[in-house]
This record gives sequence, C-alpha cells and structure tokens, in this order.
Amino acid sequence: MNYNLILRRTHKWLALIIGIQLVLWTASGFLMSYVPIEDVHGDHLWHKTAKAAPINMVEVTVTARDILARNEGEEITNIRLFSRNGQAAYEVKFSDGVKFIDAKNGQLLKPITRAQAIAIATKVYQWTGEYLSIEYVTDPEEYGEIRGRPLPIWKVNFDDDVNSSFYVSPDLARVITVRSDIWRLFDFFWMLHIMDYDERSDFNSLLLIFAASLGLFTSLSGIFLIFYAFSKKDFRWLRK
Repeated sequence: MNYNLILRRTHKWLALIIGIQLVLWTASGFLMSYVPIEDVHGDHLWHKTAKAAPINMVEVTVTARDILARNEGEEITNIRLFSRNGQAAYEVKFSDGVKFIDAKNGQLLKPITRAQAIAIATKVYQWTGEYLSIEYVTDPEEYGEIRGRPLPIWKVNFDDDVNSSFYVSPDLARVITVRSDIWRLFDFFWMLHIMDYDERSDFNSLLLIFAASLGLFTSLSGIFLIFYAFSKKDFRWLRK
C-alpha cells in the first residue's frame, strides 16, 4: 500500500474542502490584529472616561435599610447607590429583575425621555459629526450589534464618517456602548473567524471544532509531505 500516495490525495481533498476557511481565518485574524482595539471600541468618538456627576448626599434621604424594609419578603441580591444623570438613585437588583429608585423620595424612577437621551449622547460625543437621529430599540433581533445588552435602549446616531451610534440606557441614563462602521466590520470578520453566523458569540461550536480539526490535519499532512518533496539533489548547494 502506497501510504505516500494516500496521504497526498487526502491532503489534496482536505485542502480543497477547508482551504477557503483557512484563508478566511488568516484574513480575519490579520484584520482583527491590524485594527487597534481602541478604534473598534470607539474610544476616540466620545469622552469615555468622563466622570459622572458626584452624588449629593444631602439628597439621599432614603437608605438601603429603608428599601429592604419596603420590599420585605422579596429577594434582593444587590443595592447600589449611583448618580443618575446628576440625580441620586438606587439600582436595586431582585431575583426576578431590576428597579431604579429615587434616593430622595423612594419612588420608582421613570426611563429617560427621547430628549434626555439625545442630550446625554451629544454631551460625551467628541468626533466630527452632528446629531442625526434617534431610535428606541426594543427587539433583540433588530440590532445584533448590542447583543447581550438589556433592552429597551436608546440608539442615538451621528452623521460622521464612521456612522457612529451611541446606545443610551433609559434606566441608567448614561451611554452604555458605542458602535461604528469600524466595529461593524470587525464584528463581520469575527463572525467569519469563529464561524458563528447567527449569534456571533459561540467560539466552542461543533462546526468550528470540526473545521479546526480538518485545518490542523491538513497543515500537519502538508508539513509531512514536504519531506517527500525534497531529494538529496536539492541540498547539493549546501556542500559547496
């Protein structure tokens, strides 16, 4: 049995099957390593490190103990005091959801309005464009670029050269994340790289593992076949 011939044929057909994906892995890996991750995150588009307004403790007349007492019998996992667009507020996490409470009067806070979302986004925006439009995102299938983020959420768009979008939480009253064409291109190549064409988040899928196994075997068989591609004549120049 000619094992060399069998290996050559196997390598040839595997290269034909997995070759395109190997090119996609290389191309996507190159692009993702070439583009600075800060540009992907859109750090240059906004004052990401801008500090929230300090909490005016004089306004805090409701304590965490008061919240526990008012919600006796319910399972509260965490209580956090924070500045909500200059207003002292509590983020109270229950076993079945989250509530935002005014730290001054204990009332539930309403989500911010359209105008407030625009004001919050434009305040931290620092690129070359102007405010363009705003959308209220409620359908998780509608915008995959914010997958994993709590909905609903405000999407504030700017007319700059990278079509940036600022996502503002209606409850936290702050920018949660920024997306641009740079991020969208990066995300597209990330999809090709991990071979998750739906959620773009599963890099342990059977499809990826199978393709990677084929790619590894193709590479190893190619390296092994190199030894058969050379003869002693090819190394004569080393003796001179």
